Amino acid sequence: MAYQYSQNQSNPYPQNNQYPPPPMPGQSQPPNYNNQNGFQQQQYPPQQAPYSYDLTAGSGHLSRQPHPVGYPPQHPSMTSTYGSQPNMNQPYPQQQQPPTYPQQKNYPHQQPPYPSQLGSGQLFQGPPPGSPQQYRSPSPQPYGAQPPQPYGAPPQPYGSPSPPPQPYGSPSPPPQPYGTSSPPPGYPPQQQQPYGPPYAQAPYQPPPRSPSPASPGSVHYPPVVDPHLPPVPSDLPPMVPQAKVELRISCTNLPNKDILSKSDPRVHVYLEKAMSSQVQAGPGLQRRSTFVKQWVELGQTETVKDNLNPVFNTPIPLSYFFESTQLLRIVIVDVDDYKATAPAQQQDFLGYIEVPLASIVQGSRTRPFERHLIGDAPPGMGFVSSGVTRAHTITAAQAAAGARGTSGANELVPGARGAGPAPARGSHLAMVRVSADELPDAESEAAKTSYLFRLRCEKLDKKDLFGSSDPYIVISKMRTGGGGQSGGSNGMAGDWVVVHKTETIMNNLNPTFKEFNLPAVSLTGGDPDRPLLWEVYDFDKNSAHDLIGRFVVSIKQMLGSDRATGGKRYDLIDEAKRAKKGRNYTNSGVLVVDHLSQKREFSFLDYVASGVEMSLAVAVDFTASNGDPRQPTSLHFRDPSNNINSYQRALLGVGQVLEPYDTDKAFPAYGFGAKIPIPGTSDYTVSHLFPLNLNPSNPHVVGVDGLMEAYGVSLNHVVLHGPTNFAPTLRSVNEWAKEGSIPGEKVLRRYSVLLIVTDGAISDIDDTIAAIVDSSSLPISVVIVGVGNADFSSMELLDADKGALRSGNRVAERDCVQFVPFKDYPHQITLSQATLAEIPKQFVDYCRARGLVPAGDTRQNVPYQ
Repeated sequence: MAYQYSQNQSNPYPQNNQYPPPPMPGQSQPPNYNNQNGFQQQQYPPQQAPYSYDLTAGSGHLSRQPHPVGYPPQHPSMTSTYGSQPNMNQPYPQQQQPPTYPQQKNYPHQQPPYPSQLGSGQLFQGPPPGSPQQYRSPSPQPYGAQPPQPYGAPPQPYGSPSPPPQPYGSPSPPPQPYGTSSPPPGYPPQQQQPYGPPYAQAPYQPPPRSPSPASPGSVHYPPVVDPHLPPVPSDLPPMVPQAKVELRISCTNLPNKDILSKSDPRVHVYLEKAMSSQVQAGPGLQRRSTFVKQWVELGQTETVKDNLNPVFNTPIPLSYFFESTQLLRIVIVDVDDYKATAPAQQQDFLGYIEVPLASIVQGSRTRPFERHLIGDAPPGMGFVSSGVTRAHTITAAQAAAGARGTSGANELVPGARGAGPAPARGSHLAMVRVSADELPDAESEAAKTSYLFRLRCEKLDKKDLFGSSDPYIVISKMRTGGGGQSGGSNGMAGDWVVVHKTETIMNNLNPTFKEFNLPAVSLTGGDPDRPLLWEVYDFDKNSAHDLIGRFVVSIKQMLGSDRATGGKRYDLIDEAKRAKKGRNYTNSGVLVVDHLSQKREFSFLDYVASGVEMSLAVAVDFTASNGDPRQPTSLHFRDPSNNINSYQRALLGVGQVLEPYDTDKAFPAYGFGAKIPIPGTSDYTVSHLFPLNLNPSNPHVVGVDGLMEAYGVSLNHVVLHGPTNFAPTLRSVNEWAKEGSIPGEKVLRRYSVLLIVTDGAISDIDDTIAAIVDSSSLPISVVIVGVGNADFSSMELLDADKGALRSGNRVAERDCVQFVPFKDYPHQITLSQATLAEIPKQFVDYCRARGLVPAGDTRQNVPYQ
């Protein structure tokens, strides 16, 4: 069934703030567009007759068909109400809003429509209710397959020869909806070309996979080397895992491959790892370091004999990293006795699933993760499928189709790698269930334990000239292996390392110190028997500080058998003074432990496993300082060879990591610093906050794929302008972040991460600091990625690594901002590691400060007693 609508020749969405937009329908000249270049208005030729576009169901392509002026074709199935045009002179707030298409391919969630405009200026409203027509995804044609055409030339089918340039003054072709296979329109040609992408934005596609020659169980991605990117740094800091987990796997309704008995299943688990590898950068160029992805086997379970519903006892251990994507393939084979020791590829293949570890971990304590078994062999790994499994498995096409499966919140973005398969149509389909449990060890337990101290001293020695002292306490731990700093001039240099110093209390021989808290990992390193040195010093401004006395005791001895202890007294001994006085020496004062209690804190994994969501919000800088998007020097450059630009790389690097932690995969995405079209009019307005998809009724996009498409929508239709204001975005996202925590509840529902990608200095620094101070008391972290080579000194100020941010009399409760210069981490893998490394600590700091606990956790986490 065909579907038709009309559009004018003129492009209603200009691309450059230094040139006038083309005339709108009925105009003989463009709107007044004054700027610093002093552009003078010019007369434009009359507009050419509109065209009709025929979108045939299933084709996904648009073809131009001229029709008589004044007779735009209507679809035969349109009712008179739907086919009629609403009054476009009505005010914007009353204008009919474009509907969403819940049946759009690859996206079962509601997806905002792409902006397109009828001859009257009306936003296209889509097919009538009940129409089976649906829009296909953007064409899979490789991006850049068509050679670049002269600016303003009519669109040509891919593969056709490029036409000669149009004469000056000839009309430009009509605009195409974002995602079609034809290039978008140009503007009326001028002596200089305005901003405007000459190519259609293609969706980001991961590089194809090819079998690895290294081993039949591994697969490499062909290395893609971008000549604009520097090599992978050789001194990357190692990532620290959030926890060590073990996967436990069970299955139901597995296919039966044996004739006289049942299948003997075994599970093999593979992890996709990014390896730094030396590759040839191009003909005549030196080899350089880049990332190559490879499947590596983590382990295998035992073989369960004659069982189609096995519960495997052997766990698969691995480290959990928050700041990187850990994609798993869980492959199930039927093992024959005569080749039990043969590689997995030589066994009878039953099926597999592909899923990020984050999808398994998120909510694992409140709901099981489960996924239907895919009967197709995983590409490039050497496995061979057979038709015997088809009755109990789904196909890879079903898995990639985008329908939500039965694992609910654990589903990925529809259409993405690892996306959930089609829902079960009966109890016969094979199912794989995976649970993730944390592996406790001394180090991880120490990271979750902390101690609260309330200390005071009595009858300290007088060290000052006028008969008093200015005391403070120093706590040091014995350093294993020696070589540590001295805790003072105590005759034991190299054996102790300082852990904590209290404040100094002036002119007081009986001081009471402020309450303080120390993590066990800092105080004892996980060993409660580790000796601790407790010293009291007298502060001297103009000379070395005087030792009053010291003693050694472990935290275990101080606590004794109680979890909370108070009232213990320890003599402070000055060895030199005792040696001088002999039996007449008692002590140089007493340190009194009024209160000491131990508390087990919850870890980041505890909260995530309980179901707390990590939701992403995005803001993209569309200021004119980014440069003409048609030029290779622009940070928004639309590369015809399909290389993604710095903005896209940042959006992908962070978005792909956070995506599995969000149940509905829908997150708000905004742009700022641009002139945007006012729907229903020919006017533009400067906006410091607009939906990235240009849908004023719904700024949310679905997953990273939707985010990349929305970025293309804005880049196609907005005018780069300025200034660089962060505050409007921060205030809006702060209101959204408030919904993650309900006042009075002790359970956090959602923690938000705002990603701002920008190219320059902030214009509203005072308002931005005020908004960030507000953010510090909300469940949100702000990640700023600076692209280009601009001055980012103001961003360093926001990072607050050297001190808390202040706005007037208000002080930020915590550090919730992380700034990363893109040029230091141009690879997606390293960028995500750098930008997200601090998020778990910021998350836990927020929860601990408010006494928030994981949902459904029965372990004690009450305030200190």
